[in-house]
Amino acid sequence: MEQSFIASDRVIRHKLGVKAADVLAVLIYKYNYWKSLGKLNSQSQKGTFFISLNDLRAETMYSTKLISDAINVLKEAGLVYTIRQGLNKPNRYLIDEEVIDNYIKEHTGELEQWQRNIRDNGGASSNKRKCEKGTSRTTKKVIHEVTKEDATKNKNTKNKNTENKNFTYRASSVKAIYLESDLESDLEEKIYSLRLSDDKDVIPLFNLLCSLVPSFKVFKMSDDDEKLILKIVESEILEYKVSDRIISNAIDITEGRKEARFGNLFVGVTEMVTNYDKALGKL
Repeated sequence: MEQSFIASDRVIRHKLGVKAADVLAVLIYKYNYWKSLGKLNSQSQKGTFFISLNDLRAETMYSTKLISDAINVLKEAGLVYTIRQGLNKPNRYLIDEEVIDNYIKEHTGELEQWQRNIRDNGGASSNKRKCEKGTSRTTKKVIHEVTKEDATKNKNTKNKNTENKNFTYRASSVKAIYLESDLESDLEEKIYSLRLSDDKDVIPLFNLLCSLVPSFKVFKMSDDDEKLILKIVESEILEYKVSDRIISNAIDITEGRKEARFGNLFVGVTEMVTNYDKALGKL
């Protein structure tokens, strides 16, 4: 840093990309700086600190968009945590150098093998890294819409289609609705906007969620439904991961593999939130 160099680790550069490695190096530098002054915030055992996107931009020379993307990559890899403070207060960062060291040790062999391949093949090999929005994303999956919408019960989060399991999904009684990437993006955008908003009006998001399952269109939002949505929104789980899982659950519900309850849209998502919170508590 003192010589205007960013000393990012080669293993991190190989696994997560140059930009993520550079951003992580700056965050480690900033963490150690505040730690040396005894000014880490006591929000966790390891202590948190603040650095603005503009500060990161000044250090790395990257745009704020690239920096935000890099932070998401680091969060997904478990190397960086952010703590949302709310009320327009900036996020604080939390890192654990022991976790980072273990990550580097775990993947050092992979880097060394890649380097051997490069030297042996004259650069023919390529370093393929998974993007945070990789090929596993849910796109163009088919939902079958039942032509007959039956009565529903709406007790708290027990929004339930009581007749759903009696349907037979014959081709003559359903029509295909394709969940294109624009619908997925719309879901991500609503989650993202709600996270940034001071006015936590979840009704538009609730209505969009209900539109994913035709028989949910008659549902009315209960207090428990609202709490469940807010729990997801207020988490740090990346928007695309949430939307991927929700759409996959919507397909399972419509095709009869999951019971037609509103809460079943979040199967797997609530576990991600719980696991994230547990991991944060250990740091």
